[in-house]
This record gives sequence, C-alpha cells and structure tokens, in this order.
Amino acid sequence: MKRAVPCGDGEIDFVYDVARLDEKLLLNALRELGASVRLVNVAELVAPEGLGRVGVIRLAARSRVVPAAYTYEANGGLSINSA
Repeated sequence: MKRAVPCGDGEIDFVYDVARLDEKLLLNALRELGASVRLVNVAELVAPEGLGRVGVIRLAARSRVVPAAYTYEANGGLSINSA
C-alpha cells in the first residue's frame, strides 16, 4: 500500500529500493553534514503530496530511476540520481 508522508521545507528524500553499502554510506554522509534526510522506499513513493524538495534517487532497478526522478521534477523539485 502506498502512503504519503508529510515533510518539511528543505527536506531531502533519499529514495531507495535496496539498501546497499554505498547507499548507507551516502545517507550517513548527508546526515553528518546536518541535512534533514527522510528515507523513502520507492514502493511507497506517491505524488504530488508528501514529497521533499529534493529527491536523491538511488535505485538498483534502472527501470524505476526515470519515473522516480520525473515525480520530483514534475512537481517543481530537484532529483539527483546516478543515471
């Protein structure tokens, strides 16, 4: 079941499907820099409500990268991904 999670201004969504070592390291680095980061499993991603202003898109399933990035960009946000 998909759900929208309320977020605050300036929050970064860390969108993932599999929590690999590089995702864990990147998440820890963002938090150490003082960034407000919220974990979002791509299976729970809904739009347009509940999105942060920035989405760090880290998905193993390449077929989901573009739709997830588009979800943020179509709603005036910014997506950062490895594609």
